[in-house]
This record gives sequence, structure tokens and C-alpha cells, in this order.
Amino acid sequence: MYLNVFNKVRALDPTPGAFTFLDGNVLKIWSSEVVELDVESNFDKIGTIINQDKKNIFVLCGNKTVLKVNELQVSGKKRMPVVNFLSNKKDYVGTILGEENE
Repeated sequence: MYLNVFNKVRALDPTPGAFTFLDGNVLKIWSSEVVELDVESNFDKIGTIINQDKKNIFVLCGNKTVLKVNELQVSGKKRMPVVNFLSNKKDYVGTILGEENE
């Protein structure tokens, strides 16, 4: 599952781009990498943002693997590194990508 997501992101860059939904908006993921989950997570639903820091967003993909998002684009905005996206200081931990949640 996790390699499918990672490979889809790579295959769809630059056009048309892999996308999902975040806060009711289209979110394109342009660059990512697969990392292993080295601690237990309180979340179990695939697509959940399980952690974030000042530079990274980590999305649960299953099989104790995580997709680390490096570059993204929110609808109506330019393509940007995650560090720029996270400058809004919002806590996305627990948000499930793909669901049109508000």
C-alpha cells in the first residue's frame, strides 16, 4: 500500500500531480519519501496525519510505514515546501487526508 502511494506521487509529477483533500480543499502532493514508523502511533486509519514538526508532515500508510511529505500545493496556491505550508502554525495531527473535512 505505502509503495503504491509513493510511486503514484512520483509517477504523477509534474503532470497532473497526485492529490487528496485537506480541510475541504484539494491538496496536491508533489514530493514525498517513505519512512518507517519507529514509535507506536495512536492512529490506525490509513491517510491520517500522525505527526508534524516545523518541516515535515507524516501520513500513515499501513504496514508500519509512513509517507513523509516534502512538497505540496493547496488549491489556489503555488507549489511549496512543507515548511512554508506549516508556517500557518495549524496542528494537522489526527486529520485524515482524503476526507472532505472542515
